[in-house]
Amino acid sequence: MVGAAVLFALVWLPGMTAAMASKGCANSAKPDATRLRLCNAAVAVGRFSIFRTEPHKFGQIYMRRGIREANLGHTDAAIADMRRAVDMVTGGRPDAILPFARAARGGALDLRTIHGPDYWPARLVAQTLQPDSSDRARAAWDSIVAELPARP
Repeated sequence: MVGAAVLFALVWLPGMTAAMASKGCANSAKPDATRLRLCNAAVAVGRFSIFRTEPHKFGQIYMRRGIREANLGHTDAAIADMRRAVDMVTGGRPDAILPFARAARGGALDLRTIHGPDYWPARLVAQTLQPDSSDRARAAWDSIVAELPARP
């Protein structure tokens, strides 16, 4: 019984806390400052939860936080989080984002047609197209995309 309680406390509880904070981070009805606090909580708790074993999902949280930071004028922090998101979602192959970034720029990114390992990088790019992504967030994202071919 003690083992089950420990498992609950160490695995399920942090995972659920991170998931709930992540949902709040994505909730466009909340102001950016509130959403940023929820993103920060999701990242902090997520480091100790199941999200660590699913970097493609954890990267989505970093991207959301980067967008919130950019919307609030914290450009350097936004770029750092967006870069980390790209690295996590692509498994360290940031150039995997390029086809989706190009498709998004041309208005041809459709998540309904993307499956398998390409889904998570495409979903990351799609976050920059959401109405709650400000011009500052898009500019931060564009700077990352512009440097991708040169990144190791």
